[in-house]
Amino acid sequence: MNKLPFKKKIMLSSIGLLVLVLGILAYIQDKEGYNIPNTINNSEVSTSSSSSDIIKQPALTITNAYLDNQKNGYYNVVIGLKNNSSDTINYVKVNMFFKDINGNIIKSDWTNDDSPILGGAIQKLEKFCKLDDKIVHVDCEIAEYH
Repeated sequence: MNKLPFKKKIMLSSIGLLVLVLGILAYIQDKEGYNIPNTINNSEVSTSSSSSDIIKQPALTITNAYLDNQKNGYYNVVIGLKNNSSDTINYVKVNMFFKDINGNIIKSDWTNDDSPILGGAIQKLEKFCKLDDKIVHVDCEIAEYH
């Protein structure tokens, strides 16, 4: 009977443990409605064909979005925006997608703001929406800005 060396047994055990932990984290993220921010969708890829291709950061990004202060039949949606450019942004429209515990979109809405966001600045948008007990998470996307 061919036995595995001790180091290979440890390595295989470590890989198995890592796979188990990643599976548990994926399950928790799915069941609890947690969302890992995905900013690559907001990125623009440089069109140069050189080996120094880089991902450029868009001028405006969402830093965070969450539900806060659920009371009096309403909840407050808080959205953080960052102006990554040196130019002032004078208008922004943000789409909001409200999800249940299973990650299904059960409602959508939008908000906008015409307060200037100076270059390099972070600004917070807030919108009050009617409370729905099924909503546990909000995802947001920038619809337009200028």
